[in-house]
Amino acid sequence: MNPVKKFRSGVPQVLRFQVSAFIGTAVFWLLNEGAVHGLTNIIKWEFRAIPLVTVAWMLSYFVSIWFQFVLNSTLVYGPSDSYWKGLFACYTGYTTALLASVPINMGLVQYVGLDSSQAWLGTLTMTGITNYFFVTWLCGGTGEEDIRGYGKGE
Repeated sequence: MNPVKKFRSGVPQVLRFQVSAFIGTAVFWLLNEGAVHGLTNIIKWEFRAIPLVTVAWMLSYFVSIWFQFVLNSTLVYGPSDSYWKGLFACYTGYTTALLASVPINMGLVQYVGLDSSQAWLGTLTMTGITNYFFVTWLCGGTGEEDIRGYGKGE
């Protein structure tokens, strides 16, 4: 049996989502660190309403959604009936979290006084938990174990 199919059939969906999220978070973190360092060294940021680290957060998050879609399709839900429908569902869920995360990240930077790494972790924690339920629902599930039959020996 294919190791990925074996993983999907032998590990509960919520745990598969956590593994996928962990890998996706690592990609997101690398993108964010690159964006923070790249943007702060390249751009003289004068627009104080939105901190540069928040712009880096937004850009890296948006790009990392595609990576998360690939991970979710491979490790969590299995291939969807339509690549574009699955990608749209993933972008809808994670973009909603992205929009919700901007004021959270700004507040952590401007009002709490966290640095970019601390704000990144705080924002991720606050938005990440809801992603499982929302993305699963958008992909046709309810958050209950393998509602669409994935992981049941495909």
